Amino acid sequence: MEYIFLAFGFSTVLMGIYILITNNILYAALALIGVFLSTSGIYVLSSAPFLAVTQLMVYIGGVLILVLFGIMITRKYTNHSVLFAGKRNLIYGLLLASGMVYVIINALILVDFESLRWIQEGSTQATTLNNTDGLGQQLMKNYILPFELAAVMLLIVLIGSVYIAGNKEEV
Repeated sequence: MEYIFLAFGFSTVLMGIYILITNNILYAALALIGVFLSTSGIYVLSSAPFLAVTQLMVYIGGVLILVLFGIMITRKYTNHSVLFAGKRNLIYGLLLASGMVYVIINALILVDFESLRWIQEGSTQATTLNNTDGLGQQLMKNYILPFELAAVMLLIVLIGSVYIAGNKEEV
């Protein structure tokens, strides 16, 4: 089981590095699908099936497919290829990525996880909110307004992107 977990982690990191070094945006988006699939596998192995399915449905099924369609649609309306990105911001990207890695590693080292209240109370709350039924009940009872607002916002964004893609000559 540990070897499968390590394989998913290694493939996630490997495809993430490929996303950083490739010039082809389409290949980077396809590698991002692999990253999301590997992350979903890690969730399954971590006994979090709801997160795994959410990862598949939201990120792969929604966000990334829209990105791929956006790449394909915008390629038709430009004179130059949008599939290949330059390396002009490579140094800034590497500096930003290394700074973020430093912050994350430093935070993991400095945090005293045993003194956190939600970890100490974890066994009592985990039984009520760890399953999908409990999460659905909380979402539909206590968080219905933010849930509906997010759905309406996503619908507005989708309609706007279709409108912009259809009227590219006017923009």
